Amino acid sequence: TRKESSAASDVYKRQNYLMGNFDTNAQTVGIVEMGGASAQVAYSVPENFSNPNILKQVVNGRTHYVFAISYLDLGLDQALRTALAKVPEGNPCFVSGTPRAAGGLPSSTDRFDFEICRNLFFSIMAPFFSSNAPLPSGSGFEEMRFAGIGAIPAKFARWNASPNTLRTAPDEDISKLPDAVEVACTPNNWDLFLQWFNGPKEFANDLCAHSTYLHAFLFGARVGTPASVASLGLFAAQLKSIAAIKQTPTSWTRGLIVAITN
Repeated sequence: TRKESSAASDVYKRQNYLMGNFDTNAQTVGIVEMGGASAQVAYSVPENFSNPNILKQVVNGRTHYVFAISYLDLGLDQALRTALAKVPEGNPCFVSGTPRAAGGLPSSTDRFDFEICRNLFFSIMAPFFSSNAPLPSGSGFEEMRFAGIGAIPAKFARWNASPNTLRTAPDEDISKLPDAVEVACTPNNWDLFLQWFNGPKEFANDLCAHSTYLHAFLFGARVGTPASVASLGLFAAQLKSIAAIKQTPTSWTRGLIVAITN
């Protein structure tokens, strides 16, 4: 909706304030926010770029033209619900033996497969992106850097650095997700996977699926390829996973509050 797109634009402004980019007139940083129900993208575009998703932000007397878009139903939880509805049994996004949500018994036919799971998510994203591209040609997104916020750093933080060993510091390189998924999920052994999981067990069952979806949404077929219609198609160097800026948590929710109250 327009209100959610405005919220994404406000988050873009807030993150760049915290980074000091408006004070120095440095190049601003775009945002990619992943929530449970929706996903948002916002970044600065040239003044002469024409698109219905552009909002104006005036900061320090300078006008910024911000491409801001929100995709309802492409959040982590909703995308996974859609994937389960499409493939209720033998789902390729769950490790064999994974308990289903709300304490449900594991499906005896689930078997994780990164490629098949990712293709399933591509099929879910494609109708959204083909009708309303998140990184349209001519917007200059190729030169932009992006901050991955919301569930992006939250999910990345769920991965141990090694079996039963917590990370000592946040890892900003979200392109490493397939490596974690490969070693932890592909063996299709629930007990082995749990050695790589950091957090309450009730949040473990969706980590392989969510991580595969995040990688598909952000990078497409593989890291470093040009944008495709069914993903953002970002290059690995363009995106950093950021949980906080100057000890301030990144948040789309606060941007939504600003948009609603305005």
